[in-house]
Amino acid sequence: MVDFVDDPEDPPAALFQDEFFPAVTQAEMHTRYRQNDNISEHISQQQLQNAIFLINRQLENWRIDQEAAGIETLAATGDENVWRYRNAVYAQTKAFLLRIYRDASATGISHERADGNDLSAADYERQAWSSVQEILGRESTVEVALL
Repeated sequence: MVDFVDDPEDPPAALFQDEFFPAVTQAEMHTRYRQNDNISEHISQQQLQNAIFLINRQLENWRIDQEAAGIETLAATGDENVWRYRNAVYAQTKAFLLRIYRDASATGISHERADGNDLSAADYERQAWSSVQEILGRESTVEVALL
């Protein structure tokens, strides 16, 4: 039988992280982006892991090029990129969590509040995208044409 309730005595599994990229932690995620106490540690960690996989996949070709050039870690490319990487992972995690908890509670009045979360989730996704673009050396601004 599948157990959907977190066991507080059962700590979440360790995060899988690529050695090229700096470590990320739930503690730092909680420090950077306030997290609702209703979000379980397991759900938070699952979404942090999903964000790590997503951001690493977006940077995969760039990482391969860096390693081919003899650069062994993201830290070797500069402290700014370490900050950008962590920012991308944590912002994407926050977006994932906002979307999950909107789906779980989007009825009545909470639906109106959840609509605001959609904007916040999109904002966090843009923040993650922008950080990845900056690591890649691309312009991270979006131009809007007014008609």
